[in-house]
Amino acid sequence: MGTAAAGLVEAAGAWSVAWGAAESLLEAEPSVTWGGPDEAAWCGTAREAIGRWAEHLRGLNDWCAWRRERLAACGCGLAALVDAYESGTIQRTELSEVFERSYGERWLVQTADASRAIREFNARAHGSAIDRFRQLDREVIRLTRSVVAGRLAERVPGVGVSVSPSSEVGILRRELEKRSRHMPTRRLIESLPNLLPRLKPCFLMSPLSVAQYLDADHPPFDLVVFDEASQIPVWDAIGSIARGTDAIIVGDSKQLPPTNFFSTVEADDDDGLVVPLDDELESILQECNASGVPALRLKWHYRSRHESLITFSNHHYYDDQLHTFPSPVEHSPELGVSFHKVDGAVYDRGGTRTNRVEAEAVVAEVVRRLCEPGATGSIGVVTFNQPQQGLIEDLFDEARREHPEIEPFFVGAEEPVFVKNLENVQGDERDTIIFSVGYGPDAAGKMSMNFGPLNAEGGERRLNVAVTRSRYRLLVFCSMQPEAVDLSRTRATGVHHFKRFLMYAQRGPGAIAEAAAAHADAGSPSDLERTVRTALEARGWSVRSRVGLGGYRVDLAIDDPEREGEYLLGIECDGPMYRRASTARDRDRTRSSVMGGLGWRLVRVWSTAWRLDPDGCIAQIEDAIARAIAEPRRAGRTGRRARERFTTRGTAGRGRAGGARRRRHRSRRAAAPEARHDEYRAATRVRGVSSRSDIYHEPHQRAGRACSRGDRVAGGTDRARARAAAARRLVWRLADHRPLPRAVQGDPRPRGLGGDAVCQGRRVLASRGQPGRL
Repeated sequence: MGTAAAGLVEAAGAWSVAWGAAESLLEAEPSVTWGGPDEAAWCGTAREAIGRWAEHLRGLNDWCAWRRERLAACGCGLAALVDAYESGTIQRTELSEVFERSYGERWLVQTADASRAIREFNARAHGSAIDRFRQLDREVIRLTRSVVAGRLAERVPGVGVSVSPSSEVGILRRELEKRSRHMPTRRLIESLPNLLPRLKPCFLMSPLSVAQYLDADHPPFDLVVFDEASQIPVWDAIGSIARGTDAIIVGDSKQLPPTNFFSTVEADDDDGLVVPLDDELESILQECNASGVPALRLKWHYRSRHESLITFSNHHYYDDQLHTFPSPVEHSPELGVSFHKVDGAVYDRGGTRTNRVEAEAVVAEVVRRLCEPGATGSIGVVTFNQPQQGLIEDLFDEARREHPEIEPFFVGAEEPVFVKNLENVQGDERDTIIFSVGYGPDAAGKMSMNFGPLNAEGGERRLNVAVTRSRYRLLVFCSMQPEAVDLSRTRATGVHHFKRFLMYAQRGPGAIAEAAAAHADAGSPSDLERTVRTALEARGWSVRSRVGLGGYRVDLAIDDPEREGEYLLGIECDGPMYRRASTARDRDRTRSSVMGGLGWRLVRVWSTAWRLDPDGCIAQIEDAIARAIAEPRRAGRTGRRARERFTTRGTAGRGRAGGARRRRHRSRRAAAPEARHDEYRAATRVRGVSSRSDIYHEPHQRAGRACSRGDRVAGGTDRARARAAAARRLVWRLADHRPLPRAVQGDPRPRGLGGDAVCQGRRVLASRGQPGRL
């Protein structure tokens, strides 16, 4: 008995040592794995656990690898994620997504809490501040005009003051009283060196007038400004520059240079070549560019009320760098570029160099538009050569005699109908431009590659001028198909671009739009844009992203369910497009004003407001949609309504065609009533920065302040990225392993699982069920 007891004690001791070594090696919790020794079924539980281990012995290597990664992840604060993965709540393919969402949410909360501007941001109050800023900015501009006018008026001498006849005032009064034998203008200007600048501080003169009326010894002007400088030869500009202290040279090197093309002889030979007598002349603009004079490029384009009117030139001549603005009407016969093939037309090559059938078609189109009841909009006709221009003018004279009701559109109108050619149309613009090509097959069906000015050096610049004169519509009348232009027979850049333009007018801007989008670096929609779009589409709305062709895009646009090709509402987010604007005036004043002028209804979604209350933001958007639908006939949506909204021609006193006089209307939207404290805070903010705000500082000063404000956030972001990268690598390693079922693991919980990790796990699981959250 003693021997048996001793053996039992010895065996129990050996078992205890082995058991302790096993527990230490396996890092298992006995109370969880097989219970305590005082439990009745303890031995059976231990036997079952050991049996399970023996049964899954082949997976020991995987189990050990999993345990290593599990412990590393838990040590990095990912215990809740590991627990959800082990329990099957999160699948292997969802690990990275859940981690990114959880980490992003936690980082966003901490960053927002650390930044007072974000923590205290209120969309309603910020909107009130923007409205107040717009109002004050307009008021500053209006008051500035009054101040300038008042200061100039102070300098004008009194009319009732008695003066000497030999004084400057006396000389001027005497000349005004004369009925004949007036003093020559040049001599009069020399006699009034002090008085004339006070009466007329600004002179509007051509270079020829400057040389004719201003003596070389005339007191220098503070500033000399040249407009359309690409057309001014250097020798014409030098005299004007010498009469000023500073000079500003304004022009477009992609438009017409100084030229005397139509004083040359056009030779219609078989090769279709045009040989001008003189080459293009160098302009003062080219000279300044070549001399390295400091330059500022103006990129905002306002004229075109439909983006397709400028897309061709923006792509081919301006490297897609112009900031153009999309129209709320994408497809309409009243807007954009259209191609009209004239059948049966013949170009009289070698004779009159005209195309009579095409000219008659152009005149008939203009007369039809002018005779429409309530006709609105100005019209201009552009031809390729002078003979075609003269023919159309003669046909208009006949039409005016047959239709006297259209006479007010030609005489007395603020913008009368004009007929011009490629060489003299620069600087003009009209609501509708009709482009008469003129050139085409001759009576024998032969097609020459002579297209007049387009064949000359710089012909593409003439084309650029001609196709950018329209505000609303450009109608291209042509007696040939684009394929008839054989580029193998000419090397002229202007002709190559002309063929591309005809294809663009005929087929639409599809290919150019794709190239322009890639060139403009529009980028893909942001996460906020995608989230808002998903939420709106879930409510049944048709939504388009990044509407536009140029540098500025509408982030989201709601399709009009009743009118195909039109948009009910534009939605702007505070994403890349908003951040790209360098000043407050660009972001919140000028851009919105231009878009409103085009007929857009815009609503803004702030990312901070969306994070806090996405349902409220959706409700705000749907309220704006409801208001857009409820507006009577939604004036301003189509081409004609949009035109009437901003540039209406009146008809009073002139019969049906009395719409010669233009009345410009500006829509004035009443500001939404705000609470008194919001209004006060908004006004206080604007007053506090009005004289020192971003819109009045130089770009480098704005950039410096932006960097100083962003350094703190950027530093925190860099540290957060480093931590996220380390945790992300652990998540990837977790996904490389599959945890064993809990029944096999025995101990499903790691030691030291804290409450913070559990809370984080709850946020992870909660965020997975809410795709609308960031």
